[in-house]
Amino acid sequence: MEQLNTEEGVQAAKPQKGDHRIRNTLADFGSNTTAHGFDRLVAADSKIVKFLWMLICCLCWGLFIWQAIVFIEKYYRFEVSYSIFVDFRVLPFPAVTVCNMNPLRASALQNIDYEYKERLAFLGYDDQFEDDVDADEESIFTTTPESESFSEYSAVENYDFDFHQDLNLSMMMSNLPVDVRSATGHQKEDLIQECVFNGITCSSKNFTLVLNPMYGNCYSFNTGANGADILLTSKPGPSTGLQLTLFIEQNEYLNGSTENAGAVVLVHPPDTVPFPEEQGLELPPGFSTSLGVRLSVIERIGGKYSDCIKAGEMPLLYKGYNYSVEACVKTCYQNTLVNDCKCFDTTLPNDKPIPACVNGTKRTRKCMYRMDNKQKTDALGCREKCHQPCSGRSYKETVSMSHWPSYAFDDKLYERLSKRSSKINETLLDHNESRRNLIKLKVFFSELNFESITEKPAFDSVDLLSNLGGLMGLYIGASVISLFEFLEFVGKVCCLIKTKWNVSDEADERVQMG
Repeated sequence: MEQLNTEEGVQAAKPQKGDHRIRNTLADFGSNTTAHGFDRLVAADSKIVKFLWMLICCLCWGLFIWQAIVFIEKYYRFEVSYSIFVDFRVLPFPAVTVCNMNPLRASALQNIDYEYKERLAFLGYDDQFEDDVDADEESIFTTTPESESFSEYSAVENYDFDFHQDLNLSMMMSNLPVDVRSATGHQKEDLIQECVFNGITCSSKNFTLVLNPMYGNCYSFNTGANGADILLTSKPGPSTGLQLTLFIEQNEYLNGSTENAGAVVLVHPPDTVPFPEEQGLELPPGFSTSLGVRLSVIERIGGKYSDCIKAGEMPLLYKGYNYSVEACVKTCYQNTLVNDCKCFDTTLPNDKPIPACVNGTKRTRKCMYRMDNKQKTDALGCREKCHQPCSGRSYKETVSMSHWPSYAFDDKLYERLSKRSSKINETLLDHNESRRNLIKLKVFFSELNFESITEKPAFDSVDLLSNLGGLMGLYIGASVISLFEFLEFVGKVCCLIKTKWNVSDEADERVQMG
């Protein structure tokens, strides 16, 4: 009986000894740690004082942990802020693309091959060829609402005749060979009668051809094509910008097809695809139009902070151009047509050996129309996929206009232009014809101050560490070294608890064996 009592005493004493060592470790940590509050808790003689210091320590540590979690969550939201500053320096001049609003010259259509005339006969430029077209030909690209047209596949009751006529013309034009399209459109030697940049005479030779599905031949200035240097501007104002005299040849307009008379201009970065049909400004004849532009540059962070797309990161069908949202959307739409309808839209680039949708079967054309409807409502998700570029430039335009040419200047202008072109000599016979066919365009920097917008992390790792350090100093009076002291203390306590339970298990085994 005495031996049993002795063993029970040993078994009870060993856990007590372990508890004593844990208390000593806790007291030692509280007395020597660099964190504030624990030493006061250990040194307090009164239980009330100990309770108060324990309450204070728990409160401060609770506030520290709560606000630390808030800052950590803020860091992982990856929010951005914007820094905006205005800079002043010599600027690269933007690219300028001009188009005649009439896509095809009526006189040029008479000289193309018969098969191409047959495709364009619906324009009505020649009744002979219009009558030759098979009225029963299976095509949705006609302009008569009674025939098989887009309205057959549309759930919309109000059929927009003018809209589909323009769309038909764009698709038929784009289905023609490149040389035929360029030959039947307005030529740059006719459209661009005068050109002056920075006070130096230029010419139509400084413009490169850009085929557009809506406007036919468009011409771009300062795109850096063929290795040419991008032009610079050191002063604001019209005298150092681009000045053009445009001749639109209204006598060549297509009857019943070209609704507006004039030109379209688009100011854009030299390395991006121009889309004047979507982003251009219309220029009426008989006016001098001034476009004062101001540059805006934006740099986005990318990565985990935004979904911006870097140059070359997303392949485009528009070769030789940098990324832009519109080029990406059109590439996405064309790829969807190729994959789902097994045909391609002739108004967009294509690099796959498949037939054009306009020349396909009824099922293929119906599929294209269905995809076009989805694209208009973004049901294809192209807008969602095509994020903003990480580095981009845009131009804000201020437009002003005045009647041009004046009666007092008309004779001098005619004398000057008639020496350049026989068409001018035959067409501009009076002031009214000058007003009907001539446009003056001025594109220039209104000021060389440009706005630069740069994204930066609203709360980065440095901010996180700074705020956590401030919280530690404010609430618990600790430092990074204090954290290591706390980890050391936790390690010691874990070891003592493990030792205590091992000793307790060994004692239980001896009792069972006894």
